[in-house]
Amino acid sequence: MEIFNWPIKPGMKTDFSPRIKEAQFGDGYAQRSPDGINYQLRKMNVMLSLKPQAADEALLFLARHGGYKSFIFRPIKSNKPITVICKKWSSDRKVLKTEISAEFEEVVS
Repeated sequence: MEIFNWPIKPGMKTDFSPRIKEAQFGDGYAQRSPDGINYQLRKMNVMLSLKPQAADEALLFLARHGGYKSFIFRPIKSNKPITVICKKWSSDRKVLKTEISAEFEEVVS
């Protein structure tokens, strides 16, 4: 499995949206439970600011994985790498740098 090795900008936003099952009963009563053993997977919004050649390499990496192939990512300030996919990314080419925005979704394979 390939590793995402480009430096990301500080301030990465992490979203938590646990998957739950919910059954509604009469009188407003509801019963909730986790949906599987891996119900608390994260989504991370990462930003990169790279020189044109490095940006092209990072964009090719994301395109090669096509939104469905997983890769290894090490979040900032974390010693533990995680497996993610990237279904959505964008780039904005400036004069000296290219800004890349991507959403990484944690997956279990």
